[in-house]
Amino acid sequence: MLLLAGPHSELMVREVTSTVDAAQLELAVNALHEAARILVVGVGTSAPLAQDFAYRLMSIGFHTPRPR
Repeated sequence: MLLLAGPHSELMVREVTSTVDAAQLELAVNALHEAARILVVGVGTSAPLAQDFAYRLMSIGFHTPRPR
């Protein structure tokens, strides 16, 4: 079950999913699944997002090296 917050969440999810190419998403997911290690990099304001994504990947069992 997908839990959404806020009055515009459903609309936002529909807008995003309408722009995603399912075949390309499947290729990306397969590449992540088959990778021995995943390096996630972010610079500037993207750094916290990259760290969060790396943490989430690590929490579900992927090997994501920590930045030094």
